[in-house]
Order: sequence, then C-alpha cells, then structure tokens
Amino acid sequence: MKSFMMYIKSRIQIMIFTILEKYLSKENQEKSNSFVFVNLSQLGDVVVSSLILENDDTLTSKNIYFIINSEYKNLFSGYNGKINIIGLNVNLYRWNIFYKIKMLRVLNALKIKNIYNLSPGRGYSNDEFCLIPNSINKYTITKDSYHCNVKIKNYFDKKYDFILFNEKRNEYEKHLMLLQLLTGKKEVSTKNIKTFTVISEKEKDYILISPFTSNELKDWGIDKYKLLCEKLSHNYKIVITGSQHSGKLLREIKNNNSKIIINIDSLDRIPSIIFNSCLYIGNDSGISHIAFRMNKKMLVILSGAFYGKFFPVYGYPNILFANKYMDCYNCKLNCLYKLPKCLNEISVEEVFKMVKKLI
Repeated sequence: MKSFMMYIKSRIQIMIFTILEKYLSKENQEKSNSFVFVNLSQLGDVVVSSLILENDDTLTSKNIYFIINSEYKNLFSGYNGKINIIGLNVNLYRWNIFYKIKMLRVLNALKIKNIYNLSPGRGYSNDEFCLIPNSINKYTITKDSYHCNVKIKNYFDKKYDFILFNEKRNEYEKHLMLLQLLTGKKEVSTKNIKTFTVISEKEKDYILISPFTSNELKDWGIDKYKLLCEKLSHNYKIVITGSQHSGKLLREIKNNNSKIIINIDSLDRIPSIIFNSCLYIGNDSGISHIAFRMNKKMLVILSGAFYGKFFPVYGYPNILFANKYMDCYNCKLNCLYKLPKCLNEISVEEVFKMVKKLI
C-alpha cells in the first residue's frame, strides 16, 4: 500500500511539474548573462553556499542572484556586495500554488543564463524551482536526494544539463571547485570579510555553546551539555545560545548556575556573539557552520549521520572534532539505535580535555 501511494504521489508531482513547465517556459524567452545560485535547504547548507558571496568580486557576470529561504536572509543583512539576495518563503512555495507561480515568474524575469542548484540534498521543491524557469544551462552539484523517491529523482536528473562534482562528498570542497570553475582562479577565499557583519565588544572571555541542531539525532544531549557547562563554569564564563523555542531546554542546561548566561537572539546577531567569544562549542549545526566560516577556534561534537559531507574539514589547526567512529556511519539519520551511539558514547570528560587543548 505504501509503495502504491508513493507511486501515485510521484505521478501527481510529475504531472504538476509538466503543467507548470509548459505554462511558464513560454515567458521571457529573452536571455541575458544572469547567474542564479539557489539553496533552499537548511541554515548550515546556506552558510556553506555563502562562499559565493565572499568571492563575488571574482565572478564576471554583472547580474548575479543568490536565492535562499527567507527565514535566513537577515543573517546576511550586512552584506553589501554585488550579488542580489532574494528570500523565498519555502513553506508557502510548497503549499500555495499562487505564490509558487508568482515566484517562478520572478525567476523567469531575471533572464537567466546559468542556474545552479546548490542544495546538498535535492527534493521536489528545490528541483522544481531550479528546472522550470527559462535558462540556457541548469546545473546541480549533487545526485543525492533525501526528500523525493527514486522515480522523481531520476526524472529530474535528466532535466539538468550538468551534474557537477558528484564524485566529491564534501560540500565545502564542491563549492570551492565550483568557484574555481567559474572564476578560473585556483585561490578561492574562505575568509569572512564580506559575508557576516560583526560588532566587536570589549568582553571576549566567554565560551559560546550552541547545544541544539535541526534534528535531535545530531544532538549530543542536554544532560551531557549540562555537565560540560558546569565543569567549564568553574574557570570560564559560559554563554549558551539557541532559538526562541529552546528557552526551556537552555534553562535546564543552565541549572541556576550564575556563571552560565542564556542568549536567545536574532540570527543577524549570531556572528557578533561568535566573534566576541574565546571559543565555540557545538554539534553539526547551522551555527557551527557560521563559526567555521568565521575561522573561529571551535570544537564540534560530531554525529556520524553525514560524516564527511560537511564536517570534518581538514587543514584548520584551531578546529577539533569529537566523534566516535562506528560501522553504521553515514546512516543519513536512519539510526539503528534508540539513542545515536556515535554521539552517546562521546564522554563529557573526553570533550572537556579537548576544550582544554584549545584554550
């Protein structure tokens, strides 16, 4: 029954795609030299793709657009380079046909030469968004698909003109290779000069900890973070940060400890909070990728679910990774255990010793 329903769903999706493609492909046939980069995935994925913003001066096209989930647009509020950042309400795009058509027409109006799907895990919506608009060339940098079945994936694979760097696993490597391909330059900047705006504060003696990710299977756990924060608070001021929805859990980690400060701030303030810390600790999360892009001294407590796809990265002496290798690594969050052993077996004492090496 389940396979039959998946078949029906895929047929409906292909039908909708075909209708939209036929209806919208007749609009704005005139082409220009516009380059459009699209990443509609989660925060960390968008931060990886922000390497495009950092290297904007090496891109020759006059009209360049970076389209991301509107939820994350304010993270780049301080960016004033030549790339136009467009926010897309991803949830509204998925469920509202009128908004979907409106945004596809906006994309058509850009008169695209090349469009690049930079999402690390393709799905129906981001493939549809990149494939329907008129463009001379349509690129993707992965065959991986976490959000649609094989039939849809194979159908969309054939719609792309080029699938680049599919033999490479790490998303940072793929983005650097793409920039090298587009610019003809071997040296590509990974620094944070343009991407994030920071405000420097006098007080820089705190350790910043971001204990949560977008999926609990990538979290080290509240109890372990509580113990780690308590141990570190004997010698350091601790700031723990999270979203508006994580206040109760952050208070549980704080455990009435006066040396632990809870920070719940807007996304555009996060780079400054990271910049002014003496050390960052977190899991494989969007905030961790911001810290990495800022070249912050950091410790990442790493799940094995997507090992190597984002972290670890090598050649950065001020970054350490705590992980417990297992045969089931790269399970893509299809965990065999009630609690992920690859994280659960990383001890507080082990992490504490690694922290001492960095400070």
